[in-house]
Amino acid sequence: MFLVIAFKLNDRYLMAKMGKMIQLTHRLVGLLQVLEWSWKIAVEYLQMNNCFFGSVTEDFILDIRNIFNRFHTTNNVKDRTFVSTVTSVEHAINISEALLEQYKLLMRLPDEIIRVTGLNKNNTKDGITEHQKSDEKLEKSKSKRAEHISRILLFNSVMFTPTTLYESHNVFKHYSQNVNMVLQDLTTTGLLKDFQDGTISRTKKAVVYVKWIPKENDPIECQKFELMLATFNDPTICAKSVIDATTTASLLPHKAKPKPTVLNYLNDDRYARLNLQLGGSAAAVGRESSI
Repeated sequence: MFLVIAFKLNDRYLMAKMGKMIQLTHRLVGLLQVLEWSWKIAVEYLQMNNCFFGSVTEDFILDIRNIFNRFHTTNNVKDRTFVSTVTSVEHAINISEALLEQYKLLMRLPDEIIRVTGLNKNNTKDGITEHQKSDEKLEKSKSKRAEHISRILLFNSVMFTPTTLYESHNVFKHYSQNVNMVLQDLTTTGLLKDFQDGTISRTKKAVVYVKWIPKENDPIECQKFELMLATFNDPTICAKSVIDATTTASLLPHKAKPKPTVLNYLNDDRYARLNLQLGGSAAAVGRESSI
């Protein structure tokens, strides 16, 4: 019972998938066993005739029937039973497990299912209700993915931390994990460069993200940049809008300062067109105004 509740607390569809996996595994066992028997019959046929003749004739059917009867000899055909091999069962289980893992990856489920123990009925009901509300908030956050992307790319600073985005109200504070996934996706596509532990701080480490922009006189990089932005199908996001929106180099309201490695990266020629002043602390310096 508690295991069922645990699955439901993680994903309301996962328990249904688990139940269907049993039926699927049974069917896979049958299919794999038939394929195994068919393979043995095919090998035996080739040993007898050296090749297949390309057509299904009466002689072909008779040969296959004789091979089958020889493999499964019995005095009474009605009493003949077929038992699946352990190998077929293991293969079917492996396939089912692989399919379930693919489902978990697609739905971003955790590898370890939280096991709920020691719950009474009232606590269980309250827990499920709370997680249902949590699921609704997560779905709402996912539905705003396009808005997260737009606000991040059009953020006025060329560098920022997640705290910078949240405290400046540039992205939604609820479900920060989902926003972090957007940041990771933008980093993977090459639109952001991440610097792990990129701040000078004695208390807390933070990832500093820097917008990647193409070199102004490099047509290949400029075209690449436009193509990457075009994948979002958002008319407000283009090379001009992203570059024009980027007016400062600031981590505020994050209290930490960027490490020299971050500032050195921003000294690259590709950022020259932004006219950013990176001297001094570089805490909040830009073209138009300081944050």
